[in-house]
Amino acid sequence: MGSGRLIGIDETGSFGEHKFCLVVAVESQNPGDGTRRHNLPKKRRGALIRAEEPERDFRFIHLKPEMEDWVNGHAIGLQEVARAHLLIQLGFDPTSEKAFIDAYRNPSAFARGIKDVLYGEYGGIPRGSVICRRNADNQYPIVRRAHERGYGLLDSYEFFSSLCVPFGREHFERLSLGANGGSHKKPEYVNIPPSRRGIVRPYG
Repeated sequence: MGSGRLIGIDETGSFGEHKFCLVVAVESQNPGDGTRRHNLPKKRRGALIRAEEPERDFRFIHLKPEMEDWVNGHAIGLQEVARAHLLIQLGFDPTSEKAFIDAYRNPSAFARGIKDVLYGEYGGIPRGSVICRRNADNQYPIVRRAHERGYGLLDSYEFFSSLCVPFGREHFERLSLGANGGSHKKPEYVNIPPSRRGIVRPYG
């Protein structure tokens, strides 16, 4: 199902200041959006999302502080599982698509956690299909767009609830156990509009 699609993921908000955070993913078919650059324009802090905007090219996960309690007894962290879950829900195909992710912490360890979860779903992750870098939103246009979408969502995410990907304890535990035990079962997807790709898979 892959077609050279790029997915950029960034996070906005914080458990401390905002009492929540949003993990935002955007999609692109433009190869240039995945080209590393050192001269990206200054971030548009006022890049609000208009309600009438026709190109709703993003999805997001809403994380709350109490979700951190789920991690007890699991080897994979909440942030890594959330990003992997978002990729899976978007129908990410690691054999022909690339994901660019702004690293929440040490990029190598962060990428390893995400790939462990994805490996449990797909049974293999090709080298270079998942790229995690610190400050990726200042280097890759696709991640910059995710950053700007996220910033615009801070005060309006409830309005865009239809674009929020469900993420509950059952999702976290299933993916964490799959990462540790290796389910190696490629997931099935159902078509749910209004995504351009139409691939968002709710559980249960």
